[in-house]
Amino acid sequence: MNPVRIIAVALLAGSLSIGIAVLGERWLSARDAIPAWMGQRALLGEGAVRDPDGLLSGLPDLALPDLDGTVVSHRDWSGQVVLIHYWATWCPGCLRELPRLAQVQREADTDRLQVIGIAIDDPAEVARFLADNPVDYPILIGGLDAIEQARALGNRTDTLPFTVIFDARGHRIFNQQGELSAARLQEQLAALLEPRATNH
Repeated sequence: MNPVRIIAVALLAGSLSIGIAVLGERWLSARDAIPAWMGQRALLGEGAVRDPDGLLSGLPDLALPDLDGTVVSHRDWSGQVVLIHYWATWCPGCLRELPRLAQVQREADTDRLQVIGIAIDDPAEVARFLADNPVDYPILIGGLDAIEQARALGNRTDTLPFTVIFDARGHRIFNQQGELSAARLQEQLAALLEPRATNH
């Protein structure tokens, strides 16, 4: 190989190495520069029970802040049917679902059903959206851990919206990636919320 080619190959290899190093540094910096709102904790719980597919089969330990910064726990809904809706303001399907979920919450016996929205979004964007489009259920702010939690509950492709329903004993009975129609929503909740028998 002639000396000119050797020098050209060496320069090319050196340039590639420097380029890879610079890109790697930028990637690491971007990864470390996680917005503060994504640093919140959504715990899966050490004793979380998983099904044969490795998915969480029960209501996970949940501790996330609302828009006021108050941390809300899953223990607040003990004994209720719980519907968790993972969403974002930039997701059209999510925004179509919000009024449906708000209506379900308004019409349900509040002692029996609790809808929870977990926004995978910037709190300021969520607050702006909800100021014009209020809902009748708690909205919590989820970060990276909430994304991991949704994945453990069946959202393996990180799709939004993502909906999970738990029965009153805390067992996961339904999950769906993508938009949930009003008919499918009613179908899933009907058996869980059927009127209680009364004694005469």
